Amino acid sequence: MPGAEGELRELMAGQRDVWCAQQLAPDDPVNVGGYLEIRGELDTGLFERALRQAVGEAEAVRLRLRGDGGTLRQFVADGDDWPLHVVDVSAAGDPRAAAEQWMRADMRRRVDLGAGPLFTQAVFRAGPGWFLWYQRGHQIAIDRLGTRVIAARVAEVYNALVAGRPAAGGALAPVSVLMDAESAYRASAEFERDRRFWRGAVADLPVLAEVSPAAVSGGRADRLRHAGSVVPGLAADLGVAARRLGVRPDDLMVAAAAVYLSRSTKAAGVVVGVAVAGRAGQRLAGIPGMTAGVLPVCLNVGEGITAGELAGQVAGAAGAVLRHQRYRLSDIRADLGLAAGARLFGLTVGVLASGPPVRFGGCAAVTCDLPGCDVDGLSVGLEEHGEGGGARLVLEADPGLYDAASLGVIARHFASILRWLVQAPSSGSAGGAGDGWPVTLTGLFEAQAAATPDAVAVVCGDAVLTYRVLDGAAGRLAGQLAGLGAGPEQVVAVAMERSAGLVTAVLAVARTGAAWLPVDPGYPAERVAFMLADARPAVIVAAAEVAGDLPVLAGVPVLVAGEHAAADEATPGLAGTGLAGPAVSAASLAYVMYTSGSTGVPKGVAVTQGGVANLLGWMQAEYGLGAADRVLHKTPAGFDVSVWEVFWPLAAGAQLVVARPGGQGDPAYLAQLIGAAGVTTVHFVPAMLAEFVAGADPAGCGSLRRVFCGGEVLAGRVAARFAGRFGAVLHNRYGPTEITVDATAWACAGGGEDDPPIGSPVANTRVFVLDGWLGPVPAGVAGEL
Repeated sequence: MPGAEGELRELMAGQRDVWCAQQLAPDDPVNVGGYLEIRGELDTGLFERALRQAVGEAEAVRLRLRGDGGTLRQFVADGDDWPLHVVDVSAAGDPRAAAEQWMRADMRRRVDLGAGPLFTQAVFRAGPGWFLWYQRGHQIAIDRLGTRVIAARVAEVYNALVAGRPAAGGALAPVSVLMDAESAYRASAEFERDRRFWRGAVADLPVLAEVSPAAVSGGRADRLRHAGSVVPGLAADLGVAARRLGVRPDDLMVAAAAVYLSRSTKAAGVVVGVAVAGRAGQRLAGIPGMTAGVLPVCLNVGEGITAGELAGQVAGAAGAVLRHQRYRLSDIRADLGLAAGARLFGLTVGVLASGPPVRFGGCAAVTCDLPGCDVDGLSVGLEEHGEGGGARLVLEADPGLYDAASLGVIARHFASILRWLVQAPSSGSAGGAGDGWPVTLTGLFEAQAAATPDAVAVVCGDAVLTYRVLDGAAGRLAGQLAGLGAGPEQVVAVAMERSAGLVTAVLAVARTGAAWLPVDPGYPAERVAFMLADARPAVIVAAAEVAGDLPVLAGVPVLVAGEHAAADEATPGLAGTGLAGPAVSAASLAYVMYTSGSTGVPKGVAVTQGGVANLLGWMQAEYGLGAADRVLHKTPAGFDVSVWEVFWPLAAGAQLVVARPGGQGDPAYLAQLIGAAGVTTVHFVPAMLAEFVAGADPAGCGSLRRVFCGGEVLAGRVAARFAGRFGAVLHNRYGPTEITVDATAWACAGGGEDDPPIGSPVANTRVFVLDGWLGPVPAGVAGEL
């Protein structure tokens, strides 16, 4: 019956922290909340159906607390009789302000943890095609990550309903899975390892002060909030700078906080609080619940430190924290013998919007958080707005420690520090190579592997590789290749069919500093022999079924992938070879690809690390892949589009979905794979796009968000038909192999029979339109590129 009790369970550590904070400040509601601004014709009936299904699956919001023999326990209450508030604010002078006033009042409302409900759901009609969907939950039940998970699930169910497909239930795992994982962790050797790490990391930390019980709770709805104006391209610029410096955008926010603290306190050594999810593994990340926390990152902002040096220091320190993020700040305080109010840091960094915006059918949605996150003193975050890379700085503070005027001053200082990090050159950074390029292909991947080791990196048929597994396999294979002589400015031939093994091999070659040469096993024997003889590889790595068919080259070893215990974790990786790491610069070779030879003898095109890093940085800034994205790898390895298909998702924390060998020419198979794997990003040559558009069911490919097209002229009729049948954006791209995949890009707007243009130059690229005498033509005059 409604309200019936489920199994009684103990509170998780994060929930106990919130409970203690609630007891210290009983008038503080300790809520977390925010809203999605939805633009477009939302079907409110279908939306409510989707919302009720998702909330029904999200057990955490239905938790209730009760005393049991002197011990506080929790259970999941039955029933779905919660109210959905529908409020029309369209007649207000400022509909958003009217809606936010309602939300703030709800955020301040105290919640009975025993009777519930612990959440609120509301939809505001702000105007024609303008809706605000508000979620609020008590932090003892759910954290901000949990509200993101619910939002994504509502969008998933809504999109299925709009497409007329059944929305399968049970996609959100029970909250007991999160509880069981927490119990297992706190009884494990990993917990003890984390304890040893944190005892060493914080042994000499100064305690700032003890603050009032109200500030300890960190969830006050009356906290001061300063939100700057949206700066176009701010998030995109941070992304580009992060890739230039070889770190994550989050690391630059932490670096900016460290500089601000150092300038404010006149001290080189500073401690920044970093918001963490407190979870391990992709499955746990998809379960609403309360595990979030804040942990200290210790940094040294010495005099004369460069942006590159600071970013590298932050990446290392933050990476270590992420590896030990399940240990809680309350555990650290207890280990140090400190009271609950002891402050270890005065500034917390949190990213207020994560992942790409969700969509409800054709309606775009933007996340807007509300004050109430777990903050100790002062927090600063970057709130992203839309898909164009715009963002604004948001500061929240304890009104007992700050006032509105001081927050405005801090915001201006912080913005100036971010501009310095975005604009600062990387030369003089760690390593001291004045002409060095700190971003390498493997550096981008390794940074992501350190940040999300248990997230899924590659899906290939039944094979699923996490970032940790892929990183380990590539490192071990790199060690073997280095032992056979692979290194910078050398070529390693890779003769394998498209597979998870091919992805591992390419990563391994890049990790040695060598350039990979893709050798398609389907090439004629004469072409393979020519390529190998011309490129003179130092090593050949080949699949077992291919190795026997390769020509024998004197003095060139052949490493058969999978042999020599390559998958054995005891096999030493690159570090075990004695190499400190290859010396790779922007001018170092990344790969060699041979042209088709249609106009004569095929020629090998050598492409540099700097060229690839520039392309990937531009693509991420332009299109913004996130953890929710799935990129289809279907281009044969001998074509340069395969480079970004592999490295872009692995650098951005997305999933790489590998198509079967030969599958790139089968529209029906591709459509089935896109639907089954939830592919969001794919590339077609125009001829194949025409076949796909003609035969694929758009309803089954609803996950698509970006479709790239290049390699030949894109006909206007094909682009128009695509726009009429699919909801994704079609991007026309052009570029010869010699200039690193793409030189120009154009987002197709749809309709019309005219062929779409090839667009404008990508970052750090110039395009010249010349006449028959190779002179530039005047503007508006036709010429040759």
